[in-house]
Amino acid sequence: MKKLLLVIIVLFPFVSSAQKLTKPAIDKLTGDTTWSTSKEKLYLHGNYLTGQAEGVVCWVRSFKGSKSLVLNIQTTNQKNFPAMNTGGKAYFKLADNSTVTLTCSANDYSISGSNVAIAGSAFAMYDVSAEEIQKLTSSALTFLRVETTNGNFDCDIKPKNAEMFKKQFELIAKY
Repeated sequence: MKKLLLVIIVLFPFVSSAQKLTKPAIDKLTGDTTWSTSKEKLYLHGNYLTGQAEGVVCWVRSFKGSKSLVLNIQTTNQKNFPAMNTGGKAYFKLADNSTVTLTCSANDYSISGSNVAIAGSAFAMYDVSAEEIQKLTSSALTFLRVETTNGNFDCDIKPKNAEMFKKQFELIAKY
């Protein structure tokens, strides 16, 4: 019994996670403060037989009162991986069947392995207005589509990840 309790205590930090604000970043030149939430998994789909996987990690940041949503698309063991360009769209379908569309505000930078991308990662930043935040937090997120250079990147969002997504905006609201 003692060994079981010890194992549970040791493994607890790896299975529990909480959405939180990270330590604010202060620019040394201008003194501006950037607030952001921790990076959390929004979507993950993997195939154990082929070793291929796709995922989306997201976080929200606030700089000088303007808020941005950052989406990080990640792929493993795929021939091509997506990249996002300025002006590309991200469509967020909510449980009430409404859709919120955000436009990418910064060119993406990507990281890849060799010809066959062992691991690929692409980032996109979407500026979010107060009205869009209100819509995104009014109902649970059920589906995400991101326009990429390889076509649409579609994600079915699980309810627990949808709650985490809403919590990110609540944490950053006052900054």
